Amino acid sequence: MRDYDCLQAIQTLLGATGYFDAVYIGGLPERQGQSSSDSAAAALEIAGWDEIDAYDDFASIDQKRSVRWTLTLMSRDPDPEIRDRKIDQLYNIAANTLDGVSFAAGCVPSLSKLRRGNYQPATPPERRMTVQGEFEYFVGGFDLHDTSD
Repeated sequence: MRDYDCLQAIQTLLGATGYFDAVYIGGLPERQGQSSSDSAAAALEIAGWDEIDAYDDFASIDQKRSVRWTLTLMSRDPDPEIRDRKIDQLYNIAANTLDGVSFAAGCVPSLSKLRRGNYQPATPPERRMTVQGEFEYFVGGFDLHDTSD
């Protein structure tokens, strides 16, 4: 398993809710030459990672990989009240869908969590919220990172 596998699983889960017109992977739609005119959209991007010894037993070679990622939620509507209520709703849908889930059948469910977020200043007709998420999984050893295509 690799980080990108988990990001793809997150994309699939959010898309399956039916609340998003689009779920982009790899960054914001305008940075990818995509339309950003969807009324409700999400963008996913890896932010960073850490690997540490998985256990206090120093003889263990298992590694725990902690991955931080960014979810940008986007809501468009000419009515600012509708737009702002929608962005709040989209966060709650994302949290209910993603918190405590084992992405790509390998993450530790109790460590998959949306951790913090910020409302971005409104740029009518759009409001964005950036949310920091986290997931963790185990790498079996120093030379057991997934190198498959």
